[in-house]
Amino acid sequence: MLLSSLEPLLFSADPNILKYVLGQYSKVLPEDPKARRLFVTSGALRKVQEIETKPGSTLFEYISVINSCFPDEIVRYFSPGYSDSLLEKVEQYSPQLMTVLRETNSENVDVQTDLTTMVDDLSECNQNMDMVDCK
Repeated sequence: MLLSSLEPLLFSADPNILKYVLGQYSKVLPEDPKARRLFVTSGALRKVQEIETKPGSTLFEYISVINSCFPDEIVRYFSPGYSDSLLEKVEQYSPQLMTVLRETNSENVDVQTDLTTMVDDLSECNQNMDMVDCK
């Protein structure tokens, strides 16, 4: 059976029919990587995440089987509300970069100070070539 013929039903079928559509997907997806890829790129995985079901129902079981065919992060990515949770993380995130830059800048200042001191010493030494202490 071609899964592409089931795809329109996934988006428009009555819940009683949807159960059978997801049943077919739950049989094919575990065995077919190309079908899994198409399932994601066609928007079908996103649609499945939007379906509201009761735990323990046949529909819930089929959705669980389908979800188990994909890495958790992919399933979360296509779940409703995921973008909101990411935006919340962005708002709560405290970048550590400024601390690193401050540390780098202070190290650079120390190095510059050391170099300036060395250049000054060499310059002084060159001006006083007759001095024995120049190293």
